[in-house]
Amino acid sequence: MAFWDGAQWSRPGASQPASARRRPSPVDWIATLVLIGGLLMIALLASELRAATPTISVTPAEGTPGTTVTGAVSGMPGNARVTVRFDGARISRSNLRTSAAGSATFRFTVPDVTAGEHVLTAEVQGGGGAGGRRPNATAPLTVSTRFLVAGSPDGPADLPSTPAPTPVPTSRPTATPQPATSTPVPTPHPTPVPTPDPTPVPPATPTKGLLFGLGPTVDSARNAPLTRESRIGMLTAWYNGPNDVGWMTDAYHRGMYAQQYAAGKALHLIVWTGDAETTFSTGYGTACGRHYPLSDRFLDDIRSVASAFAGSGQLYVTLFTEFQTYPCADNAWNANSAANAYYRALKDRYLEARAAIRSVAPGARVSLGWGGWQTRWDDPTKGGGRSMFQYFADVMRSSDFQSFQAMQSDGNVGDVRAMTRTLGTFGPVMLAHYKPDNGSQSTFDSDVRSMLTDAYLAEMRGYGLFAWSFMDHANIGGSSTTYAFVRDALNQFGR
Repeated sequence: MAFWDGAQWSRPGASQPASARRRPSPVDWIATLVLIGGLLMIALLASELRAATPTISVTPAEGTPGTTVTGAVSGMPGNARVTVRFDGARISRSNLRTSAAGSATFRFTVPDVTAGEHVLTAEVQGGGGAGGRRPNATAPLTVSTRFLVAGSPDGPADLPSTPAPTPVPTSRPTATPQPATSTPVPTPHPTPVPTPDPTPVPPATPTKGLLFGLGPTVDSARNAPLTRESRIGMLTAWYNGPNDVGWMTDAYHRGMYAQQYAAGKALHLIVWTGDAETTFSTGYGTACGRHYPLSDRFLDDIRSVASAFAGSGQLYVTLFTEFQTYPCADNAWNANSAANAYYRALKDRYLEARAAIRSVAPGARVSLGWGGWQTRWDDPTKGGGRSMFQYFADVMRSSDFQSFQAMQSDGNVGDVRAMTRTLGTFGPVMLAHYKPDNGSQSTFDSDVRSMLTDAYLAEMRGYGLFAWSFMDHANIGGSSTTYAFVRDALNQFGR
């Protein structure tokens, strides 16, 4: 080993004359250890500085309006709330948070804006603990990048013939409503209809006969091992925006849908949007939220897609999944006047879209898609939490069935029970897409081992559950043990 002698590094060795050799003194040892420790600290600090550099990236880095873009942030504080904006308008979901390592992913649809460079920003509000609370919190941290909008196409262009989009709606808007940005403006229309109390004890109902589904596309689901080896009776596909119209309605996919109907499968179409939130006029006043569902184009687009899915088998449609996150202020009917106007206009559009779908697919069954967190709290003053259901009772009663998702990262057993009980008072219920939002295998394993049981499914069937769709195959195939458990449960309880 070499030692620092105060002037140079020296190594006692055979090359030195015996008279020149000396044993390292304590001073040499101390000096050597101090220098090594200092070098290690410098290396660690440099590594931390590199890791802590906040970045934001998107793929692709340019596109036309309607393009679906995937983004990522890293180098942020851990467990922090992130808000992503496109030219100042929020495009991220309300519950987006970084991981413990300070990273997060998001997805959005390029809004209908002028060609040229636009600014994409990500802002962190806090980090280090649950709820974004951290000691010695500093000012919000912001990082930005540029996104090039190539131009506004007349319609879907340059679409691949067989793409495989990955849906990224999510499960975890804040369980506690955010403060209103302005004084809530109660509206007399529609008259609130109290949500009926569910039956405390469900009637005895056979557990067998549930319709199990799998996504996220018809082609990926039909080829999944679980579909071949268990009772998967429904294949789920996602419509995420205008860019999906072309490939979803081409001859190849129309033929695929017909083949699956002929094989006895039902098809399930989930409609979601991630376009930027903006302000615009409605018949109820100025609204703030995601514009595409309320645009003139939407009805034509959804009619075209429904026409492609129409066929000899059963088609289910979950419209506007997680619609509580579409306004600028989430999860409450009267969070502010702009949110109230948005929800009222969205109710009208839901009924118009249902009519448009059934005009080309008469046998289609249509529902409104709730986020599964809505029963976790109650805020009667703003119509939030459980008090929100009453404002949508009219459209739910006119629906063919009821839908909700379950994507909480900390567990979904209680949410599935509460949402099924609540929605079951309005009609048959479908768990439209299930998967822990953070991909947690431990949460998935715990969930399915609690829910895919005779007792739990008997209770849910009693409340009105008739179908359950897995968002994708990822967690199911997480281990051979998990796969075998799910496969066997679906063969036991499915139809």
